[in-house]
Amino acid sequence: MTPAVTPGAAPATRRELRVPAPAEAGTHLLVLLLAVILTQRLAIPLGSTAQLAVGVPLGLAVVGHGLATRQLRLDPIRTALYCLAVAGMVGVTVLASARQQSPSLTSLYLAVAIYALLAVQAPALDRHRREHLLDAFVTVMLAAAVVALVQLGLQYLGVPGRDWLAEVVPQRFLLQGYHTGDPLEYGSPLLRANGVVFLEPSFLSYFLGLAAVVALWRGRGPFTIGLLTLGFVPTSAGNGIVVLALGIAALLVGRRSRNLGALLLPAAATVALAVATPFGARFVTRVSELGQQDSSANLRLVEPYRRFGDVWLADPLSLVVGHGPGNGPGLINPTGLDGLLTPLLPKLVLEYGLLVSVVFLLFLLWSLLAGDPPPPWTLALLVSYAAVNASFLQPTLAVSTILFVHLMRARHDSTPIAMT
Repeated sequence: MTPAVTPGAAPATRRELRVPAPAEAGTHLLVLLLAVILTQRLAIPLGSTAQLAVGVPLGLAVVGHGLATRQLRLDPIRTALYCLAVAGMVGVTVLASARQQSPSLTSLYLAVAIYALLAVQAPALDRHRREHLLDAFVTVMLAAAVVALVQLGLQYLGVPGRDWLAEVVPQRFLLQGYHTGDPLEYGSPLLRANGVVFLEPSFLSYFLGLAAVVALWRGRGPFTIGLLTLGFVPTSAGNGIVVLALGIAALLVGRRSRNLGALLLPAAATVALAVATPFGARFVTRVSELGQQDSSANLRLVEPYRRFGDVWLADPLSLVVGHGPGNGPGLINPTGLDGLLTPLLPKLVLEYGLLVSVVFLLFLLWSLLAGDPPPPWTLALLVSYAAVNASFLQPTLAVSTILFVHLMRARHDSTPIAMT
């Protein structure tokens, strides 16, 4: 029996693929979010010294499954820009090899893997599902704040600080080179808290600051905001303060500025706790150290750019062709000075040259900002990504920026996709 054909219906040769339901579309992003937070210290050993963060292959696997099941899709413009940027980076790498500059293929592969996420979209993620994802993130960070406060409290009760995760996971499966729980200051028995699963106290502070901004945007009460901000104290790190301050500035000019009243009492409680512990005094010291040579703030925000200028003036041709992937940190920090970072712009230009850097930055900014209005934490995460944390190839910070600014943005183009 021939089925009835509705007048005006599409021809039988066309079939309609429905965009997945919002609940399905958000599952992959939830898994990616949990992976970014909970697996950031875990590593896959590669040989005797090299390591790969577990989150990189895990994130690619999650996204690959999402693409295969059509819960995620590739955006044509972003994909084209991504391919153009990668082609330029590969070309610079080949040229650097020809010039015997020993480019790092590992650095290139990592950049290709991380920024492939920018070409992906979750087309059916509506506002309701995004709010569920954001609430889940706040819940996880509330637990992390409690753990950090417990780490601090136990030390005041006389229990020596220790790395609880390292006691159950072999060292070769933990990422090395991070100050997981360093002393508050030289010779101090007090260790800064990292919430056990965070790479460093500064990473915990960063995510707490983001969670506080998200909670304010969601209209959460003083208890939630207070617990998140109290979590800053055991970290003795200003990263989260920067994120929170820039987030508050964005909220002030939006319709949700009335939510900021929930911050007043928590801010007072946080200041009181900080004043009652050495952690507060240490934080005040770090805030005022920007102009001090070799200070943490100076090594992040001033010294890298001064050295970048020196390197460029010594070899102007490098501004055009670059030195190849992986060589930026060695040019900025040839002596291995602890704490000296290589921020986004110096690293890109020194390694890939000016032309490829412009192409990559165009791809980056278009992918993050084009489309629907960006969320209020966008500026905070971009400033942290580009300058404060120097996270071009740091998977946790780079992927979290992509996730919260791009992938978890609710879309208005959630229409069925017709395919022939």
